[in-house]
Amino acid sequence: PEGEEGNDGGATSAVAWLRQRFRRFNVVSRTSELWCVSVDSDVEVPAYYLFWPADQNLEQLFVTRPALHRALEEEESITLHEMKPVRVSARDGTKLLCYLTLPAGGETAAPMVVMPHGGPSERDSWGYCGVSQWLASRGMAVLAVNYRGSTGFGHRFFRAGMSGKFASFGGVGASMQTDVEDAVNWVCDNRAVLRE
Repeated sequence: PEGEEGNDGGATSAVAWLRQRFRRFNVVSRTSELWCVSVDSDVEVPAYYLFWPADQNLEQLFVTRPALHRALEEEESITLHEMKPVRVSARDGTKLLCYLTLPAGGETAAPMVVMPHGGPSERDSWGYCGVSQWLASRGMAVLAVNYRGSTGFGHRFFRAGMSGKFASFGGVGASMQTDVEDAVNWVCDNRAVLRE
């Protein structure tokens, strides 16, 4: 049967082995004998590895922030802050995927910085974000909102942020702005829920 070891060249067991070691990884390039794997998460410094699936051997190529990586390994007092995905309902019921990074201890009463992504035809995604980590390490919560017009959520969601006239006249950007406002209000109204 397809997917059984032997029919997929051992890829299924290799992927399972990688899943046990990393929160999130991506196979950037591969041959039957050698894979290049990128690893990152919200609480790990992004790194790249060579991986030999046959003998499940990893060799680190490099980390993107070597000084931070060394500091995390050498000092127990340094930690990275978890980025929580939260689903928020906009005022018209549209679901928005947002990412909330809280300071140490999950302090939800902390001041909050809203960090909109560029674009509008871009998006925020879960993973390591140096700016969010820096702000959280200084006691601030960080909210990243995938408002209407963000990519990766379907054509209708994208177009909902792009129709109409200029933002200052209630067209392009109006739903983007209200989506950000609704996400901020949701976080403020749900601080107790977010502690858990």
